[in-house]
Amino acid sequence: MTYTFEALNPLKSLRGLVLIFLILSCTKSKRIIPESTGNNSKELLRVIDHFKKKDSLKYVAARFLINNMGLHYANSKTINPIPVHQAVFNEVDHQAKYNYKHELTQTKPTTNINFLKFATKTVIPKILDKAPELSVSYDTIYDVETITKNQLITHTDNAFYVWKNSRFCKNMSFQEFKHTILPYRYLDGEQLKLSTTFNRTLLHKFITVDSLNTLNKVIERFNFYVSKVRFLTGLVDFKDDLGFYNVLKWEKLSCETQANWTANILNDCGIPTEIHQTPNWLNRDGGHTWCASRDENGVYHPFSPQWQNLGDSLFYKRASKVYKKTYEEQKDTPYFIKDNKETVPKYLDTPFLKDVSDQYHNTVTLNIPIDAMPQNKNLAYLSIFASQHWKPVAWGNINKKTKTVQFDKVPVNATYIFGFFNNDVFSPVGNPFYVSKHGNRHYFNPNNNSKTTILVNEKYPQKEHLKKWLELLKGAKFTGANKPDFSDEETLYELKETPLPIVYDINITSKSRYKYARFKTQNNAVSYLSIFECFTRKAPTDSISLGTRPYITKPSDKVLAHEIKTYSKIEDIPKKWSTNNTRDNCLDGNIETFTNNFRIGLNFETPKRIDKIRFAFRNANNYVNYRDTYKLSYYDNGWKTHRVKKSKYNYLTFENLPSNTIYWLSNLTKGKEELPFIYHNSKQLFLNHDNISTYFED
Repeated sequence: MTYTFEALNPLKSLRGLVLIFLILSCTKSKRIIPESTGNNSKELLRVIDHFKKKDSLKYVAARFLINNMGLHYANSKTINPIPVHQAVFNEVDHQAKYNYKHELTQTKPTTNINFLKFATKTVIPKILDKAPELSVSYDTIYDVETITKNQLITHTDNAFYVWKNSRFCKNMSFQEFKHTILPYRYLDGEQLKLSTTFNRTLLHKFITVDSLNTLNKVIERFNFYVSKVRFLTGLVDFKDDLGFYNVLKWEKLSCETQANWTANILNDCGIPTEIHQTPNWLNRDGGHTWCASRDENGVYHPFSPQWQNLGDSLFYKRASKVYKKTYEEQKDTPYFIKDNKETVPKYLDTPFLKDVSDQYHNTVTLNIPIDAMPQNKNLAYLSIFASQHWKPVAWGNINKKTKTVQFDKVPVNATYIFGFFNNDVFSPVGNPFYVSKHGNRHYFNPNNNSKTTILVNEKYPQKEHLKKWLELLKGAKFTGANKPDFSDEETLYELKETPLPIVYDINITSKSRYKYARFKTQNNAVSYLSIFECFTRKAPTDSISLGTRPYITKPSDKVLAHEIKTYSKIEDIPKKWSTNNTRDNCLDGNIETFTNNFRIGLNFETPKRIDKIRFAFRNANNYVNYRDTYKLSYYDNGWKTHRVKKSKYNYLTFENLPSNTIYWLSNLTKGKEELPFIYHNSKQLFLNHDNISTYFED
């Protein structure tokens, strides 16, 4: 049973005071508040008495906070004060606001930026050397044991103040307010960060001035501020858990802690902000936590603090399921649904998750039959392929009468597999299936009576952000010249299309000789060039420098393999560059290193005829590599190994494979990024990355 204030009123005895906080002692709770909290129970009752006499709405709000306080906790508690860190923060805060203000207001900067960075390398560390060692305990500390009357009253008053005064809270209902501005905690395990006047004034004037009249401008200003704090403190080593002052070690914080810090600050400043997270991206390994803030029209917009502004919708379309971190207990979570003997994935085993996937995707409800009912289980899971295994991202409640499991808010146009969680391991059932836009399930059931042959080039698709950057290279040119200022340059080759993640081998038709060669982008875009080599036809008596091997991506390219020894690389004259110049990264023959320069020049000892140019751009090296060993598997109620091969070129051919299934190419030599795919119209289509809807008839 969950005890409420209504059920326990009047509360006259100490025993009654303790019972208030047996909110935790419902049948599914893992912890029971000890009687030693009786003294703090009195503190929290004083909060109720305070607002009951003064403000009926604040009285309801305080009851909401205390009634949902029981399961919230911190994993550490700073015992000693930290005036030194506060002094450092005050200085960094001042510099971030004052010396960078010109970038937002177009006024002239007052301090040299290099000097500021020098100061953070010398002055701040000296201040910290004098700081006493912090006394920090890392036990689990429940909020009901530590929050005082004054803290909770001050926090509630501040929350109501910004609710009534912020333009971003316009037309916000009390119900919405309870779940955004009002909570004093957004993430368990973190140190307590109750709202204070200090928090509210910290950035309030800086990010909510009248000129910043839209949410987009506010978030841009906030991200700008945090990026400058990060710049000023990036070279300083802060080892302690600094609570609020963790912003001084921003670069070392997890995305979850960054989102938590951001939500606290923005809510204190009257910008309603939630914390959203995905257990895993649909098409790559790892999850992510970010913020979503409310605009003047009541619409929430996602962003990742410091490095991403509003409007990057494609980024979040790649999230699988999306959950909101809540303050109020959610009774439909695995934490409460699970059987007493049932284990749950750790990242889903919390009472404070609310499914908001429908805010990011078109979603459907799936009802899946269960052929063999498991023992001691109330839950089943949907998983996606991530990090070389199936990872649960959604739970469903098993209906034992109908022998089905229902999954709500399932994103469409994605591939999943259904199964159970046993002893901390996901056990898939049957074969994976694709969920169409209409909610139909299309199973990948292999057809062993219809064999197929496939040609593969990649174990993982080209990354979208890299592809987006490389699109900017259209129109870039390779040129030759005989004057060092390139005033006499001639175009040798121009990029007409977005380049692929391969080493290109381009024949040059010019018969002229050049002492210099150069690659330059349009509009000073970053080149991301990882290979840049020029070749001349080798004379019979010449020695040979083979250079980087060009990619042979299909059988018709094999002629390149025979040509390799007929051309010799023209050597660049070495030159000493500044230590921060990345120019030589495109000359080291390593496709995984690249230059950030927008133009790169080569200097030959004497004028040479350039017959070929080989080049490549920044990529993750997920193409088939020459002489690496690969394994191809297919799915048939589990992964089955088809064949292991050593590559002779930058493609592999596999024959006699079952059709209508998914395949998985693994590099056994190196690399980790891999994603299953289907084979359709002689192409690899990667799951949850490429559009495979045309593969099915819905």
